[in-house]
Amino acid sequence: MNNKNSKNKDCSYNNFKRTRYFHGMLMTDRDFRDEQQYHIDKRKLLNKMLHGWGVVCGLEIKPTPTPSSTIVIKQGLALDCKGNEIYVTEEYSLNIDKILKSGSSPKIPAGVCPGTDTQTNVKKKYIIIRYDERYTDQVPIYAPGGGCEEKACESSRIREGYCIELVDEINQKCCPTPLRNPDDNDNPCTKYKKSEGEMDQEAIRTFLCEDFLMPCPGDCCDDAYVVLGLISLNMKDGSDTEFDPIESSMINNWECRKYVMSFALLQHWMRLLAPQKLPIEYIVDYPRWKDSCVNAETAVNIFKAYICPETTPQAKTEKEIAKEKTRSTKKN
Repeated sequence: MNNKNSKNKDCSYNNFKRTRYFHGMLMTDRDFRDEQQYHIDKRKLLNKMLHGWGVVCGLEIKPTPTPSSTIVIKQGLALDCKGNEIYVTEEYSLNIDKILKSGSSPKIPAGVCPGTDTQTNVKKKYIIIRYDERYTDQVPIYAPGGGCEEKACESSRIREGYCIELVDEINQKCCPTPLRNPDDNDNPCTKYKKSEGEMDQEAIRTFLCEDFLMPCPGDCCDDAYVVLGLISLNMKDGSDTEFDPIESSMINNWECRKYVMSFALLQHWMRLLAPQKLPIEYIVDYPRWKDSCVNAETAVNIFKAYICPETTPQAKTEKEIAKEKTRSTKKN
């Protein structure tokens, strides 16, 4: 960065440079590239700093109407940790069978006893999506004085798109974590309390004066992708590629799915949960909901704990009692 110092100010400059056009300027392809790159980089910066990364909307994983080896990714939008916009404009069919057979060995591993343990026949695969682009729309290059045989073509456009992959493991830094419980060891109300009942003053000062200052987001992962969910394939005995048709119960859209907390998303969740008047922490603590996709019994338990919690009425304070008496007096 360049520094510019004077008596009353100290200035510094970042690496963003806008093209400055003027009459008589010799234009080259570099000027147009720099013009586009400036706006692209600024948009990515705003996406990353203002919105974060994850699924914005849609991108639900669904089985086909008749269970098969294919899954369907619904239309939607995601932002990766570099600020790239991943836009799926229409439903995308992903053939799991084709992917497994193209990247797996057909050999059957030795020592496998068919049917001895149903859990060993389950292969879990994460569905991830990445931003991708490619050159397209070739046009001939204008070369004055060249012969027809010397003509060449160059791509005139860059098309934005995406790639969907199946992976076995996910970096846990890429997965959202549930909010802390009141009895967690990291709960500040108990963490900064000394044994004799007094509070650790310096630790609390650091907590309030430093920890609450929001840092800029760094790299979300070692690799820029967004997790859409997890599928559990019921593999056929002794096979690495053959599996039963994929049903809804085999798909977990909540597993490692991170959301961009937009107003539209919060409005959607609050509309579904509005009758219960749940506190905001129950609404945004969506990582705890992933176990609801395991089975119906677990789903009921999570529903009771987070959607319909059984709370005992709290004792009214003296101020609340006084207010109620004042209201009743005014009515009478």
